[in-house]
Amino acid sequence: RLNIAGKAIPWQDTIKILGVNFDQRLTFNDHVDEIVHRAEVSLTKLAKVTRRRFGLNTEVALTAYKTLVRSIMQYGCPAWIGTSSGNLTQLERVQNRALRQALRAPPDTPIVELQAATRVPSLTSFLTRLTGNFVERAIANDTAVGGFIRQHLSIDQRLYGRVYVPPLSKVK
Repeated sequence: RLNIAGKAIPWQDTIKILGVNFDQRLTFNDHVDEIVHRAEVSLTKLAKVTRRRFGLNTEVALTAYKTLVRSIMQYGCPAWIGTSSGNLTQLERVQNRALRQALRAPPDTPIVELQAATRVPSLTSFLTRLTGNFVERAIANDTAVGGFIRQHLSIDQRLYGRVYVPPLSKVK
């Protein structure tokens, strides 16, 4: 047990820091479950204005998806991008549903066709690119986060194994 100023601090399995749920094993299962739920709620509301007969055109529907739904799923992704492929698949399903809605496509439309028609990459690719950009900027701007990344890359490169990180020799 942890005591601070004589008060016992209860043990918790997860802790939320800046909107990201961290668990003991850094699986981010609870975090992904929460953001999938929040994204689906937003997507359901968006579906009401993208109906077949009168709704938003495809371009506006995609912009609304990126603004209202994808923003929920991308928040804090540099912290949790290393989650399981199963968690990433849950998030991909939300995006696929959004693309079908925007295009008013039938449920059996192949995902690659949805992505090609909308020019929206898979969510995993998008999040990986976003995280890579974050890592590059953090290292290049010599931030505290960049120093931490530089210090720990050699110890555990699996943390950012799916992310492009420039060679440290090219970093100022």
